[in-house]
Amino acid sequence: MDEIADLIDQMVAAPAPDAAGLAAKFSAILWQIEISESLLDDADLRRLKRFGRDLRLLANQV
Repeated sequence: MDEIADLIDQMVAAPAPDAAGLAAKFSAILWQIEISESLLDDADLRRLKRFGRDLRLLANQV
């Protein structure tokens, strides 16, 4: 699990080349939040997931 977290940290530290890259970075961060069972409540997690979907849709339109 630490290897995956390190990979996500490296991905997030690099600049996103475009909107699709930004969406990928957000998805990676969201995945890490879900896996770590953070203190977010269900409503906050749903809002983050909705934002991620909207971001991916926007990236596909660009």
